[in-house]
Amino acid sequence: IERQLSHLASKFAMRNGKKVGRLYIMFAGHGVPDPNKPDESLFCCHNYDGERSYETAYPLTEIKNRLARVAITHQVVPLDSCHAGGIFLDARARIAPFVVERMAQQPSVSAITAVAADEEAIETNGHGLFTKTLCETLENGHVFDTLDKQFATMSEVFDMVRERVTNEAHERGGRSMTPMKRDVLGQHGDEQCTGEMLFFDARERGAAAGAAGAATR
Repeated sequence: IERQLSHLASKFAMRNGKKVGRLYIMFAGHGVPDPNKPDESLFCCHNYDGERSYETAYPLTEIKNRLARVAITHQVVPLDSCHAGGIFLDARARIAPFVVERMAQQPSVSAITAVAADEEAIETNGHGLFTKTLCETLENGHVFDTLDKQFATMSEVFDMVRERVTNEAHERGGRSMTPMKRDVLGQHGDEQCTGEMLFFDARERGAAAGAAGAATR
């Protein structure tokens, strides 16, 4: 994890200027509260040892620190693990009007998590319920058909996923899963994070290309 995040920070260094693009990093696995910082969370590496948690896990707050050094405009980090909501500590929700042009041009560094910091993620048939639902929502253009438009924001995708996950978790014996989405950085480089990651309908390539071009001009 450290090597890959460091590679991204080196390849897309802030000193070389911002690059308009999208970075999507998926963390799926196990998570635990940090025994030394109860309000924070750890992502368990493959050799995780509870007696050596510092050496065998990765602090979610460090992910934020690394992403701040990557000069890619739009970034999102889905985390499907227990206690994933710990990444949002000290994050502040933004309040800003959105238009497509601003969403495309302004930076966005956010995370979406399967659960809140004090909850455990549910697995079903070998897959995380959150990840499975996220993939199904995007698969075959379902989200675009539901919204009846050719693009969707990360927030719109997340809202659909949250409702389905919450309902299905409740149906599974009243379990509680609270997917969360928040900015993890309020400012990226010298710009405020007032943008939004966009998904375009691949079935409407011509229209999507036109919309994307207009949004970035």
